[in-house]
Amino acid sequence: MHRYTSMKRVFVTLSLVALMAIIQTGLEGQTPEGAVRGKFSVSDGRQVRFSKGNLQYQASSGTWRFAEHQYDMIGAAAGNNATSGRESQEDWIDLFGWGTSGWNEHKPSGKEKYPYSISRDYQWYGPVGNSSLTDLTGDSASYDWGVYNKISNGGNKEGMWRTLTKDEWVYLFNERTCEYRYVLAKVNDVVGMIIFADGYIHPAGVTEFQHVNEGLGRDGSPNAEDNAVSSEDWAKIEKAGAVFLPAAGRRYRTSVFEAGSDGYYWSATHSSAYGAYHVYFYDSSFSPDYYNYRNARFSVRLVQDN
Repeated sequence: MHRYTSMKRVFVTLSLVALMAIIQTGLEGQTPEGAVRGKFSVSDGRQVRFSKGNLQYQASSGTWRFAEHQYDMIGAAAGNNATSGRESQEDWIDLFGWGTSGWNEHKPSGKEKYPYSISRDYQWYGPVGNSSLTDLTGDSASYDWGVYNKISNGGNKEGMWRTLTKDEWVYLFNERTCEYRYVLAKVNDVVGMIIFADGYIHPAGVTEFQHVNEGLGRDGSPNAEDNAVSSEDWAKIEKAGAVFLPAAGRRYRTSVFEAGSDGYYWSATHSSAYGAYHVYFYDSSFSPDYYNYRNARFSVRLVQDN
């Protein structure tokens, strides 16, 4: 009887382990190609999954892809600081003017929105005009990088991804009722912003974050150095459901500024005939709805509706 009971206990234990493995595999299997694990509320009743890295483009092949790691950024390396936007360019870029998906609307300007454009002319960036019709949504959705293009390591089909609107960025950072929403951090020696999935549970054995959900810009403001995360710990945090936006800087024409210290991420929402909204952060300031000229070149992090 004792032997039977022991064998039964072993069988039950093994069954539970197998069941947990199946559940774990199922959860991972449900995560779309190119997406980060975890769901993020961007409005009341709407969730998205983030891409696994910033958007990158190679002009010579016309290829779009997501960065291999969430903390990867090109910065001032070749590509972003190229003196020409020629199609023969083989280096990758990851800083884009607003609405530069490559789509040619044929009207009113007839100007193709080149991903590598360095023009000062605002008509080369997104829908021309100043109304809700000039957001990267609805009839103008083709200006959105993720709607118009196939992402090679993100499903490789058109229409699978999109850019968050200004209101969705604001909701994500400020309006979710979560214990963990965001924190300034330094991951694998890269400064940036961590955004936590709904219901995020901090992994055991990983140091707790300081200044979670705290706005920046006042005396004693949070600093990325307060939350230095190794690549090993980041793997656990990422698996628990977290996005990292590296401070990849900005590009103006052929020069890159503030790479490694400041982060700029486009939204799909226009602010004027000349500008659009974006997320902006550095170690003494943060805004989920800042705005700038459309011909500024910022990072793009796409999402997929759940």
